[in-house]
Amino acid sequence: DAFEGRETSSGINITENVALGIPAVYACVRVLTEAIAALPLLTYERFENGDKERARNFSLFNLLHDSPNPLMTSFELRELLVGHLCLRGNAYCYIEREDGEIVALWPLHPDKVTVKVSGRELVYKHQNDGIEKVYSMTDILHIRGLSSDGIIGYSPLTLLKDSFGYCKAVNDYSSSY
Repeated sequence: DAFEGRETSSGINITENVALGIPAVYACVRVLTEAIAALPLLTYERFENGDKERARNFSLFNLLHDSPNPLMTSFELRELLVGHLCLRGNAYCYIEREDGEIVALWPLHPDKVTVKVSGRELVYKHQNDGIEKVYSMTDILHIRGLSSDGIIGYSPLTLLKDSFGYCKAVNDYSSSY
């Protein structure tokens, strides 16, 4: 609802940009995204005796630690995914493989992804520029926020759109007063 420009009870249309224009929302999202993205993302190998050592030779080490795809750093991807979680309740990445090996993670915009349950599997549909692609759950990294069913995270923009609309209306009124 939040992204279709539906009006709130205050009469304000709430979109992602409108919500992020509220200083408190922007500050909270920024603090969370930057703090979580700045955490080290390392892989370890655990030995039978219980010891562990950084697994620099693990096939996914560079992908997770340095660059998940040719266009982004690890920090940028994690910042984006946490931002999607904060505003939409879900974050998605397409897992690109070559010869069975994972070679890249490509973020998918949550507004363009739908999730359906098919038996004991999840099916992801991604709509982009009028082209729909269907992916199995093994091809998608799906990070969910708070959820009622464990399948789709709640969208804070949808749940809180009236609160965001109220804040925006108060900001607009006070700036014109």
